[in-house]
Amino acid sequence: MATQLEICNLALSWIGGKKIADLAENSVEAQLVSTNYPMSRDAVLAARMWTFATKQATPTPTAGTPPVPWAFMYQIPTDCLRVFRVVDGQLYKILWIRQGQYILCDSSAIVMTYVSQVLDTTLYSPGLVQALAARMAADLAVTYTENRSLQADLWKIYDEKMKEAAAVDGGQGISDRLNRAPTYLGQRRYT
Repeated sequence: MATQLEICNLALSWIGGKKIADLAENSVEAQLVSTNYPMSRDAVLAARMWTFATKQATPTPTAGTPPVPWAFMYQIPTDCLRVFRVVDGQLYKILWIRQGQYILCDSSAIVMTYVSQVLDTTLYSPGLVQALAARMAADLAVTYTENRSLQADLWKIYDEKMKEAAAVDGGQGISDRLNRAPTYLGQRRYT
C-alpha cells in the first residue's frame, strides 16, 4: 500500500511537480503537499462510507440541557468526519440533527454510524490512493501551475477515480447469489 509521501508524489507528478524525498524538506513542493494533504484526505474520506473508515459508536447522553426542542444531546467521537446514520437503541430510525460536535435527538439511547478520520494509509485501497492523489493534484493545480484548465481536467479525473474506488469498495461484503430460494417461499397454504 502507498505511504503519505507516495500519495503526495503521485499528486505532484500529475501537475508536473518535482518529486520530494521527505515531507519536511525545504522545498515549495513539500510545503504545498504538507499543507494540503490533511484537508484533501479528510474531504475524500468524508465523501462516502468507505468500508475501512466506517465505525459505530453508542455514546451516552451528554450532561447539560440540549437546545429546544430536543430531549437528548450526544457528543460526536473526536475521529468523526461525517455522521451517516443515527438509530435508537433498538435500531429503529429516529429524527436527529447534527449541531457542531453533538447529535441532538429525542432518544435516550442511540447507535451512530460514521466515517472516521483514518491516518494509516496502509488501510487505503489502490483506488482510494488514486482518488486522493487526484484530489490533491486538483487542489494544487492553480497554486503550482497557474493553469485553471489543468485544474478543471484534474477535477474530472478525481470524479472518475472516486466513482471507480467507490464501486470497488461498495462491492465488498456482497454475497454471491443464493442457489436456492429461502424455505418460506413456495410454501403457500390454501384453505
